[in-house]
Amino acid sequence: MHSNDSNSLSLNILNYSGPLDALLELAKSQKVDLNQISVTELADQFHNFLTKSAKLNLNLASEYLLMATWLTYLKSKLLLPETEEEEFKALEVATKLKLQLKKLELIRLLSDQMLKRKRIGVDIFFRGVKGGIRS
Repeated sequence: MHSNDSNSLSLNILNYSGPLDALLELAKSQKVDLNQISVTELADQFHNFLTKSAKLNLNLASEYLLMATWLTYLKSKLLLPETEEEEFKALEVATKLKLQLKKLELIRLLSDQMLKRKRIGVDIFFRGVKGGIRS
């Protein structure tokens, strides 16, 4: 792995040398053979880049992680044969994941609305009980 500056990740792996984003574009357009790219080496170099960065830019690191994830996904599609049953299971899992994400979004929305409401003892205070003290 080479870093031209602290903000760029340049890979040096078997059959490819250059920036990660260029590798992703080449892989998407099928101009590079992903069977020849080692995902383990890619992950190791990405990890080294993150640990050696003096100032970790989280936005940039997340972009690189997304690119590495896409490369791994593309390679897995090459390596794993896809049957109709597996495709159905993948769609089922994707549907469940979308449902979970919708539930999470609804929970966040409702919690924001609840936090905006006035709260007893914080924003609203009640007077004592009418009728005084009973003996």
